Amino acid sequence: MPAQPTSNAGAAPAAAPAGGVPSHGLSPALSDAIRVMRLPLLLGPLLVHACLAPQRSLLQYVLARIIGDVSVPAFFFVSGLLYFSTFDGTLRCYLRKLQSRLRSLAIPYLLWNLIGYFLLAYAVHMVAKGDFLKSFWGVRVAYRSVATAPVDGPLYFIKGLFFLAIAAPAAYWALRRRMLAWFAPAAVIFWIASPISALADRMAVVAVAMFSLGGFFALRLPNYLAQLTTSPRAATAAIVAFLASAAVNIALHASGIDFAPALRLNILLGIPAWFAVAGMLSRGGAAPLLRRAQGFAMFLFCSFDLIIAFSRKLWHPLRAQTDAMCLKVALMTFAVSLALYLLLSLVARPLLRLLVGDRR
Repeated sequence: MPAQPTSNAGAAPAAAPAGGVPSHGLSPALSDAIRVMRLPLLLGPLLVHACLAPQRSLLQYVLARIIGDVSVPAFFFVSGLLYFSTFDGTLRCYLRKLQSRLRSLAIPYLLWNLIGYFLLAYAVHMVAKGDFLKSFWGVRVAYRSVATAPVDGPLYFIKGLFFLAIAAPAAYWALRRRMLAWFAPAAVIFWIASPISALADRMAVVAVAMFSLGGFFALRLPNYLAQLTTSPRAATAAIVAFLASAAVNIALHASGIDFAPALRLNILLGIPAWFAVAGMLSRGGAAPLLRRAQGFAMFLFCSFDLIIAFSRKLWHPLRAQTDAMCLKVALMTFAVSLALYLLLSLVARPLLRLLVGDRR
């Protein structure tokens, strides 16, 4: 997952500053569940971008809105959980984490945006005009895109994570204080219930709220998520709650009602459900493969939108909004990304390590 290149399995609890709340290393079971859930959870953004008609198709609504929309908020939550579970508030720890994120976030962000710039320049202009050199400078993805909306669209998440890491000491200061710490869940409640869609739907609001909530759980409720991965009763309750929320939203959608707070609540309930599912997967036969897929998970996240955008420029039938095309685009994109990853692992491993932030 884009949050960190390695897990915190077996990490020893760090000492807290005087008067503060100690940072807790994640339990081995929880740390392993996070590793296992990264690749399956990353299929969510792929489904969101592959499904072009979620408002007109029940299947695409389920794939994109009910399942896919959970992924990015869940990643912000997990990123906050991982960050604060081993952060002790010292300058040395802060600088070490920033250095780690330069390698795992900033370098991949810049490299993938550069790739996206050239790839989309080709897709937009070369196909239409046939003269790449003359048309290249007409591509409207220059400095503005890298500064605000990345050329490689989904990378707004990585950029957001880097800025959250820079500002994390302020959140840590608040989370260590008993009263201020509750602003984190309060911010999530505000996001869910807010009647102002223009505010609630801003990714900056989602990012800050979910990253802070992850820190809240890391510092205040470190055992709750671990129970989701080890306790069948807790896991069943989380999954049933999410399925009930999904059923309500599907019923509302079928009635022509899209109630945004209900969809946001569905996202929040989807996060513990994913932890519960990850705990089950970690005990299954596919677990070893999923544990080894950390590098590919990052590669898929960074490449899928470029593959889809490029393919739709070349093959106009991919613009079709049918359910079959949605599934075809998702499968094709996954296959192409996997093939490129395996090819680079054979012929350009140093470049691949840079592209995936040294994840293995």
